Amino acid sequence: MLEPGTVFWISFVVGGALGLVLRRTRFGCWSLGVIPIGAYLYTGAWQSQQETLRSTSGLMYLFIQFPALIGALAGYALVAFIREWRA
Repeated sequence: MLEPGTVFWISFVVGGALGLVLRRTRFGCWSLGVIPIGAYLYTGAWQSQQETLRSTSGLMYLFIQFPALIGALAGYALVAFIREWRA
């Protein structure tokens, strides 16, 4: 299982890539909703393997989306800030 810090940086990069690819702010911001859904699906795939379960594994469903969403928003905002700064 990926640690929340690793999930943050992965989603930071993906959010930045979405910011580069999707230039329209309205559509690009809505596309960031895919990031927590992907983290949720990753958690489900990780927990389907019986040998990796722990007593706190259920908490990952609740708490893995927060670092993913914050990282994606930060990456997207950084790209938007740099784009506005250069203009």
